[in-house]
Parts: sequence; structure tokens; C-alpha cells
Amino acid sequence: MSDRPVSASNAESLFQLYRDKSPEKPGIESKRKTVDLNGRDRYGFKISTSFVDQEKYNKWWDQYSRYLIRRKLKWVKLMNKNGFEADEDSMPTKFPTRSEELKRYVRKGIPAEWRGNAWFYFCKGPERLSKNKGLYDSLCAKMDTLDEVNLEAIEKDLHRTFPDNIHFNDYSGEESLMIGSLRRVLRCYALYNPEIGYCQSLNFIAGQLLIFMDEEKTFWMLVIIHEKLLVDVHTMNLEGVSVHQGVLLLCFRQYLPLTWSVMREHDSINDDFLVNIPSLGICTTSWFMSLFIGILPVETVLRIWDCLFYEDSKSIFRISLGIFKLMEPQFVKTPEDELYHLIQSFPRTIVNPNDLLDVCYRKLNSISHLKQQEIQLCKQQQLTEQSRKIEITTRGHSRVRET
Repeated sequence: MSDRPVSASNAESLFQLYRDKSPEKPGIESKRKTVDLNGRDRYGFKISTSFVDQEKYNKWWDQYSRYLIRRKLKWVKLMNKNGFEADEDSMPTKFPTRSEELKRYVRKGIPAEWRGNAWFYFCKGPERLSKNKGLYDSLCAKMDTLDEVNLEAIEKDLHRTFPDNIHFNDYSGEESLMIGSLRRVLRCYALYNPEIGYCQSLNFIAGQLLIFMDEEKTFWMLVIIHEKLLVDVHTMNLEGVSVHQGVLLLCFRQYLPLTWSVMREHDSINDDFLVNIPSLGICTTSWFMSLFIGILPVETVLRIWDCLFYEDSKSIFRISLGIFKLMEPQFVKTPEDELYHLIQSFPRTIVNPNDLLDVCYRKLNSISHLKQQEIQLCKQQQLTEQSRKIEITTRGHSRVRET
């Protein structure tokens, strides 16, 4: 066993800090309006931003916390109905078999205290962990052997990770335990997957996972995310990002014709848009690389992750379409020179997750019809177009050399 300390990121101990203001506990109705602790949410993030002030947040939270109380009680009943012992204070590690009912519950939000265990369980993390016992500790033991480039990149980004979050900030003058956990996770992952090594935005994905689970589970979640959800997105050439952007453009054309028409006019999009990604499409690159961290408010991102880890990569595209669907009334009448700013700023105002998720999963909405098979077909089309471009370019170079 390694000598790494017990992670301070265990969800049970972390949320204990905010126990008195937890909306999941029915007996605290009178305290709901004072949910912030020194202007922070229950995860330790600052509430007030340049896009959502504290007054707007508190007005939303007053209603949303009631919703969370109802959902937590429904989850407890669901667990008990399926033979799992659960109450408001339990921390289940196993969950019911996948079903339409469970999917509806997940889409309406997993209780915050249960998130880490639920994400890990739905991604089949326990199976991966049991088949690789001791691997994380062995990587920890040799993490100092990581090459200098990755070591320096990781070290540079550690203290840029959620600097305003109380769990990552070194208020005492000493390095926080969370930063130490993050360092180990990122170094170990870079050793485990040298094809990716370390790439910016991994620090935020790993950091948010650490808020809900220990570092070994966080490590395996990174592995699973890159194998199943973000294939090639963080590789050196970012090939997966280009593929995802092309797929999203195909989805715009199919599901959001008004948005697509504005994009075509703005960027003079031709039939080769899968090869030459238009500038407005590039604006969403960070959405895929960070899984919406820093793009949407914290609670909204966490609700998206509930769906993503239960379902599959189609959730990323549904959410992206949903953001543009909500933005569409403004998007179609915004001057061309202000579209970039709108795409960057609008998502940060979606403080209520239900506003976005209702658009994405409401049956009457066309976006809800987007299936994983369709995503796979779009990816194949994108890869075919890229291969065709490479072949044409190669032929051109060959002819020049022959001349």
C-alpha cells in the first residue's frame, strides 16, 4: 500500500460541513433562505458571479431547494421499493437495475450526497476497481517518474483549479488536501495513459469528481470517461474535438434549422463544413473538453453529469443542442459581431438546471429524439470526410513532388 493520506474529498465528510443547510433534509425549512455560508454554495463555490448575482441565486434556490427535498424523498422510496435499505442519512453504494423509471429519476437529479457513489456505480467503476486492485497505489508510488513536461504542466494548473472553491484554496497558508489529491490523480493518469498524458481541462474534470468521491475512484472515472465518453478529445492532436464539433454541426442542421441558418450566413458555410469547422462551431470546443465545467453554473453541470454517467455520450450533444435551443430567440436576432459573446455568456446564466434539462428531454421536443446510434453514424460521416480530405491533400503533394 502507498503512504498517500486518506482523501479529504469523501462526499460524506465534505457535505457534513454544510449539513445544517442541506436541502435534502426535510427538517430545515426555516433555514432554507440562508443556504450560503459566507456567500458559498453547498459544494464550496462562490455563489455570486458576473452572470448570476446572489439575489438571483437565492431567489432560485428558495424554490429549487424545495424541489430537492421532494426528489430526495422519492429516491429513498425508490431504493426501498427495489430492496435497497435507504433513508435521508444513508450513503448507498449500489443502486437499482437500469430501467425507464430509474432513468427518469436520474434525469431529475441524483441526491447530492449520493452522486459520487451513483456516478461510479452507473459507469461500472466497481468492476473496474475490483479487476485492478492495487494499480492506483502502484502508480502513486512511481508518479515522480513522470516526464518533466507533464509534471510541469500539472503543477502549473493545480492552483488554477477552482481557486475560489473553499476546498481547493489554501486559506491556512498550507496546501489543501484536495490539491494534494488532485496532483496524485493527474500524475497517475498521465502515467497510465501516456497517449494523453496531461491536457488542460483534465484538472477541472478531476477536481469536480474529487468533490464527490475519493481519489482512486476519481482516477478510474477519468479512465472510463476517456474510453467511453471523450474518445480522443484530450489527445495531443485533439482529433476527437474536431470529430465532436463536426457531429454537433450535423445535429444543428437536423434539429435546430433556425440556428443552423444563422451559422451558415455568419460563416458562409459550404458543403465542406465537416472538414473546415466554421468559427461559431469552434466556440463550443471547451464544452466538450471540460464537460461543461466553467460553461454552465455548478448545479446545472452536476445535473448534466448525472445524465451523462447514467446514459452515454449522446447526452453531451443533447445538452449542447438544448443550450442553443434556449438561446435561439436571442441568437437569431443578435448582430453578427456579437454572436461569439452571446455563445460565451448565455450558458452561464442558466442557473436553473430544470430549464435546460426540460428542453433536452421533453418528449415533444425534437432534441429528445437524438439517439446514440445517430451520434455514431454522424461520427463515422465526420471521420470519412476527414479521411477524404487527407487523401486529396496527399495526392496533391505527390503531384507537386513529381513535377
